[in-house]
Amino acid sequence: AFCSEAGCWPALWLLGAQTAATTSTMNLLESCGIASQSYMTEKDASPCIANRPCKETHAFVYTENQCAKYKRTIACDLVRNVTSSFTGAFDPSTCAERQLHFQERHYAPYAPAEWRTAACSAGRFIDATPSFGTQQFPAELFRLMPEGLKLQARFALILREPVERMLSWYNHQVGSGTLIASTMTFAAYSEYQLSREFETGFYVDFIESFVAAGWARSQLLVLGFDELTDSTAAA
Repeated sequence: AFCSEAGCWPALWLLGAQTAATTSTMNLLESCGIASQSYMTEKDASPCIANRPCKETHAFVYTENQCAKYKRTIACDLVRNVTSSFTGAFDPSTCAERQLHFQERHYAPYAPAEWRTAACSAGRFIDATPSFGTQQFPAELFRLMPEGLKLQARFALILREPVERMLSWYNHQVGSGTLIASTMTFAAYSEYQLSREFETGFYVDFIESFVAAGWARSQLLVLGFDELTDSTAAA
């Protein structure tokens, strides 16, 4: 029901902030054949690498100046109320191409390859873009998703204790070279972040914006990070 000739909409949206286990959860869902990620063929379609499966389209989370600033095809199309490039990123005709990348990433020991192909072929797609700090996301998605699909969409939201999450994100940026620990300590980093309009830890605001946009609270599963890591299968 989520697919047409123009592609598909994700039926499942995995929401959270950076370093709140969205990547690990997405990898688990993908390797077990439960859901498939987006797959871009255009280099500048989104932050994703072209011709590789990608969990984060970032399609709905930028501000209105996203076209001028980021020059991303999907983002610009959505600003103009055109959704075909977004749904095209969830196209079942790319299932065979996707499978080659799963083999390269050594997913074979976790589940049979046909599971993952089946998830893609059946249009069981997921978008797992970290979306906190972007309260316009629920409203923009609600505005653009076809009416007949809105009630069927499901959202999972992972919450992580904000200070722990900020420290983990700081360490991630240091490890990737974005920050240099000798020039910006975590104390300085946290002070800088808290001096700005820093919304990433204001979870209740995001949940309220989700409901205010028109989505039903019953469509949103809220998971704690510790619950997810301590009882992964149950979560």
